[in-house]
Amino acid sequence: GSVDSDVSNDSDESGNVSDEEMAEKLDLQREMKVKSMINHVDCNRISPVHMAAWTASSLALDWLLKKNASVNGPPDYKGRTPLHYASLNDKHGDCLQILINHDAELMAKDNHNFNPFHWAARTGQSHNIEQLIAKTSNVIYTPDSEGITSSKQFSPLHLAARYGHHSSVEQLESLVVDPDIMDENNCTPLWYACKYGHEEAAVCLINAGAAA
Repeated sequence: GSVDSDVSNDSDESGNVSDEEMAEKLDLQREMKVKSMINHVDCNRISPVHMAAWTASSLALDWLLKKNASVNGPPDYKGRTPLHYASLNDKHGDCLQILINHDAELMAKDNHNFNPFHWAARTGQSHNIEQLIAKTSNVIYTPDSEGITSSKQFSPLHLAARYGHHSSVEQLESLVVDPDIMDENNCTPLWYACKYGHEEAAVCLINAGAAA
């Protein structure tokens, strides 16, 4: 038989690449470029996933994660993950749920030791708090709980009370051992609610057993 019949048609003896091999090579290059770009960060270490979460762009976020973009990091220059961004700004909770479904770290701490619960409480995102609670039903907030409170022992309940989000206060009350939990200045959530004139939040705390 002819020797030619035993030689692959994919490339000739001069090393020229076949159309099929070239197409495969180009596809691989495109895939590698997409992978590098979807995890690209700017000077503040903010990634496309961060931005999609911040702008509540659920379609973009879903596409990025399906392309294997990193769901948890690297964190930005303040130590925040995309889940922090979604907890803070995602009013409908779609992005938050997408991140949770892709195993985002629920108790990731930023440079202030705030986790996504803190940021949802800060802005009164009740729907986001509800979703986070559903995934962390056994979490109890105490001053010394690793990953729960900040370095100042400032709990999510303190934040919700400080900014007058009474609905968030009601949600978070069930996750504290004591509604009179104190920060490093010995201030309780009720103290903050009263200081900043948030009557509804104060009433919620008193009804939950906070010392008036």
